[in-house]
Amino acid sequence: MKDDSNMPEENADENPKELKIVISHKVIVVGAVGFLCFIYLFTYLKTIRELLKDESTISLLLGIFLVSEVIQFLNLISIRLKLETYLKTNPVIQDQDSLQLWKNVVQSHHKWERVGLMLLFVLSLPIGILVGTNSGLMTVNAGIVGVLFLVHLVLIAWNSSSQEKMKKVECLDETAEAEYQRVCDEWEHKFFPDFKLEPLQE
Repeated sequence: MKDDSNMPEENADENPKELKIVISHKVIVVGAVGFLCFIYLFTYLKTIRELLKDESTISLLLGIFLVSEVIQFLNLISIRLKLETYLKTNPVIQDQDSLQLWKNVVQSHHKWERVGLMLLFVLSLPIGILVGTNSGLMTVNAGIVGVLFLVHLVLIAWNSSSQEKMKKVECLDETAEAEYQRVCDEWEHKFFPDFKLEPLQE
């Protein structure tokens, strides 16, 4: 009897697994906006340098930067506290109504998070770079910019921890589980997720 134990298996390597690299839409949009900001700065670099020779211009830009950062700090703290308040009062999703409430909270958080990102890339980042590079790395202005950017990163990480909790809320209703997972996936991978909001029934 013929021994087929050493025969190669057919179609074993016909469909080898391919490594796929998935890049989040958030990363693409944020990177594109940041790149456009730098292009704008370099395009008008000569004009900007002339303006930056005036100390009053630097003071004005630093003031705008400080106001922008304060607004963003308050925004990050506010949306973090709203998420934590929701998590304390609604530790689980029990039915369709509680799922809709969860979706409303997530949608509101997402909206204000995008407002913060717009302020960061349109105002704070370009102006911070201008003030820091023009003043010199070892100056007070550059120190203020660097410290505030560091605080900003800490607040973003602090806020992200609450977002992760929102994506891990226990769903007790089997009929709501699929929709809950869909929204979590959209929130995780899309810059403009579809939350399909509907008014809560009273």
